[in-house]
Amino acid sequence: MPKLLILLYFYSAIVHAEPIKLVTGANYPPYSDPALPDGGLATALVKKAMAQAQLPYELEWRPWANGYSTTLNGKYIA
Repeated sequence: MPKLLILLYFYSAIVHAEPIKLVTGANYPPYSDPALPDGGLATALVKKAMAQAQLPYELEWRPWANGYSTTLNGKYIA
C-alpha cells in the first residue's frame, strides 16, 4: 500500500507540475553535506535521477532528526 501511495503522489506532482519536496541532512560526508560538490554523493545521485525523470523537485537541508520527523508527518516525500 505505501508504494501505491508514493506512486500516486509522484503522478499527482507531475500532473499538477508541483515540485516533489525532498529533505536531506548535513554533516554526513561524503554522502550528504551542502558544502560538498553537488551536495555529496547521495544528493548528487538523487538530483541526477530527478533530472533524468524530468521531475520538478525542491531539496531542503535540515538537521537529520527534524528532516526525518517532518517526512514522517508528510511535509516531504523523502
